[in-house]
Amino acid sequence: MGTSTANVVEILALLILLQSVSSFCNGDNFNGSCIKTEREALVKFKSSLLNNSNSLPSWVGDDCCRWHGVTCDDITGHVVKLVLSRASIMGNISLHLGNLSNLQYLDLSWNHDLSVNPSLAIHSLHFPSSLKYLYLSYVVLDKCDNWLQSINMLPSLIELELWNCELSIIGDVSHVNFTSLEVLDLGINNFHSTIPSWLYNITKLRHLVLQSSAFRGSLSTDISNLNSLASLYAGSNSLQSNVPNTLNRLCNLIELDLGYNKFSGEISGTFGNSSGCIKNSLENLYLLNNSFSGSIPDNLGQFKRLKVLFLSKNSFWGSIPESLGQLYNLERLGLSQNSLHGKVSELHLLNLRSLIELSMGGNSLVFDIDPEWIPPFQLDSIDLSSCEVGPSFPEWLKTQKSIRFLEMSNASISDNIPDWFENISSNIVGLVLSYNQLFGTLPTFRKLNTTYANEYRIILLKSNQFDGFLSCSHFDATILDISNNLLHGQIPQNLSEMMPSLQLLSLSNNYLNGTVPATLCRSGSLQILDLSNNHLSGRIPSCWGNLPSLTVIDFSTY
Repeated sequence: MGTSTANVVEILALLILLQSVSSFCNGDNFNGSCIKTEREALVKFKSSLLNNSNSLPSWVGDDCCRWHGVTCDDITGHVVKLVLSRASIMGNISLHLGNLSNLQYLDLSWNHDLSVNPSLAIHSLHFPSSLKYLYLSYVVLDKCDNWLQSINMLPSLIELELWNCELSIIGDVSHVNFTSLEVLDLGINNFHSTIPSWLYNITKLRHLVLQSSAFRGSLSTDISNLNSLASLYAGSNSLQSNVPNTLNRLCNLIELDLGYNKFSGEISGTFGNSSGCIKNSLENLYLLNNSFSGSIPDNLGQFKRLKVLFLSKNSFWGSIPESLGQLYNLERLGLSQNSLHGKVSELHLLNLRSLIELSMGGNSLVFDIDPEWIPPFQLDSIDLSSCEVGPSFPEWLKTQKSIRFLEMSNASISDNIPDWFENISSNIVGLVLSYNQLFGTLPTFRKLNTTYANEYRIILLKSNQFDGFLSCSHFDATILDISNNLLHGQIPQNLSEMMPSLQLLSLSNNYLNGTVPATLCRSGSLQILDLSNNHLSGRIPSCWGNLPSLTVIDFSTY
């Protein structure tokens, strides 16, 4: 009995071994390094390319498994991976790779050359059903009206990227076969249609990109079917109506971008009240540049994972909830260009220890912050324009050593700029303090601590009450506007030397006297020069023809 059982086991083992050998050899096509029919399919693909004799120069010899971008299975010898991203291949081709019957990974993306239009275009698609990963971004597919039907024959597909493929027909299918799909990128296309209903049936989707593809209509309540979704990018379309409340059922959603659409209504149903399980996962929320209205939900303070909250350029009204001050992971807060009003105190900012960007400009907000308050954050960017920040220059700013952009124009500040401002100035690349009642001498800046190549500094101080002399030691700027102030004295002779990258200089409507220094003609980058409405006299230099970039010059009422 035991011997008989052992014989059966041996026979089964032998059959399995023979089956493996058969699979390995694959008949007479497999020569030990490259299967003949698959090599022929690759050669046919190369021959269809423009300038094929120079394309893919490593594709020579019998062993296609050694060719650039080709990966074969170590056991079977089948081509399983073809990666030709950024390979400078061009042509208008029909892509038929059915003979690569074990291909799992195909990447033809980013083969675009601005000098060739189109660089790589495909007018017909046929893929092996084994395909799991397909990347065709920047491949022109505008002639592939049946692209969806081709994709629907890939039941194992996990990732599909068709970013910027000039697709115009979204297509429809009665039954979705690619239900294993986890990543779908249809961004930057020209669909001009509603979001198709079949999309909401791909329940394993984790990342969905629909941005800038001319989608219109509304976002369906069926979005809740996509309960594995971690990121949804649908910005820069023409989507409208309310955001469906069912979004708050997406318990894995980390990033939601619905910015630059036509959405309207209140957001309290989706992000207010209990807010569903989305409050436990969401990290980045972009709703900017829509037509949302109503108040900002107090419940947003319970979204403890939030890192980015952009609600700018909507019609939100009411006060800012103090609960936002409890978002200790928040890095970027954008509430600018709404109809918000009321007071902003340190309670609104109390625990924002991770904050690097604060944008509240363009609202009727009144800042009432204790001058002795020490913020828990170090900001990179601040926009409080058109808010009531003054009359005093905000003292809490002296703790901010990392500021790169500071905008407080039209902020009701009637004060001089304090001496400590110089201590925080070395990183500032953008300063906008126009349309206040700032007085006294101009602020002094430290030399710009450049972080990036070709970085330059913009200083806009127009329409204030600065007086005193103009000194080049004050600035290190590329764009400098101090027009409509009370400056007097002469324009410094060494201005071009102290600001060698100067492109725009506006000193109009001041009380400057003396002559226009000829040294200004050494400012080789100068494009706009406005010295109008001063008390200048003497001969105007005749060397402006030496400045090739100069387009505007104004000496009116000289």
